[in-house]
Amino acid sequence: MAYWGVAMADSVRSSSSGLAATNSGSTKLAGRIRSRIHPKIAATPVGTGVSGPLLPLPPSRPPARGRVVNPGPPGSELVRFLGVAAFLTIPVALSLFNADGATHDVAHTLAGYSPERLVHGAVWTIPLSALLLPNVRMIGPTTIYTLAFLLPYALMRGPVRALVVFFTGHIVATVSVAVIAIGGHVAGSATLEPLYRALDVGASAGLAAVVGGLAGVVLARSRLAGIVVVAGVAGYFLVGLVRSPGIVHETAEVQHLLALGAGLLVERHWNRSDRAAAAEYGT
Repeated sequence: MAYWGVAMADSVRSSSSGLAATNSGSTKLAGRIRSRIHPKIAATPVGTGVSGPLLPLPPSRPPARGRVVNPGPPGSELVRFLGVAAFLTIPVALSLFNADGATHDVAHTLAGYSPERLVHGAVWTIPLSALLLPNVRMIGPTTIYTLAFLLPYALMRGPVRALVVFFTGHIVATVSVAVIAIGGHVAGSATLEPLYRALDVGASAGLAAVVGGLAGVVLARSRLAGIVVVAGVAGYFLVGLVRSPGIVHETAEVQHLLALGAGLLVERHWNRSDRAAAAEYGT
């Protein structure tokens, strides 16, 4: 029995030595094969399970360049549409109050702008005059321009930017004409006197600015298409200027052209800012 025990122990030791030699030879052979295939693979231990992957990871892809379009959360288009719709209720309500004899004076005090009233201190009428529509109709130029230009622009750029462009164009056009009208009144110009006293209300200048903003969006995507849009709209206003019957109507078309240019400049400024921000963050 002692003999068999000693023999079995010797057999186990020899088997373990042979197995260790086999494992050592396998490891060296695997190392030589890996060093010939790829240097990074050779640096990775085999069979450890804790030192890293058996194969090298692919290099990370660099971030894509260009403008990142964020579609926004689901339903954002609906929120923008509701925001524009809520804004449009204000001029409709104000115009209805102006048409009603009982509330006409209040509406006129709030939004009835003229250069003459501006001289007497009614500064608040400059922005509010854009919300007082001369005629409230279901289908008319204001409705068509709102659906064709203001709503798409607000859906693309957001209601806040749409309102900024709208009021910027309206205020720039209104103040520019006011300077001319007040200067003519001070100089005693009979030609400009009707312009000094004329009631100037309506959303047409603001909507012209929105057209300019929308043209700026098109211009950023296609230079040729943007030039065609700007030239077409400006040409339409120029034709109206040539066919205007008097100083008041001529000034209205001039206001449209000024507002168109103001909206285009604001949108172009935002486009440059967006591109600069995208370049800064590497997107």
